[in-house]
Amino acid sequence: MKTMSREKAKVLIELSSTVEEADEAIEEYLGDDKTLKEKMAFLHGMFDFEVVGHPEQADNMTYYSILNAIINAKYGM
Repeated sequence: MKTMSREKAKVLIELSSTVEEADEAIEEYLGDDKTLKEKMAFLHGMFDFEVVGHPEQADNMTYYSILNAIINAKYGM
């Protein structure tokens, strides 16, 4: 059973100070046994981004780069 709403998860991700903090919010919403692919799908559905290059080969670096971009978007970077 989810302990938070989708909207709260989105706000926690956007307001995170670090990618680790954002990942914790995702794991709290989805559950900590989710795969990288499931986490990426969740982020894509929530933030509607596109991975350029080889999106089918997404790895931890891609995942954390996306989280970093989401976090930094609040600063207009």
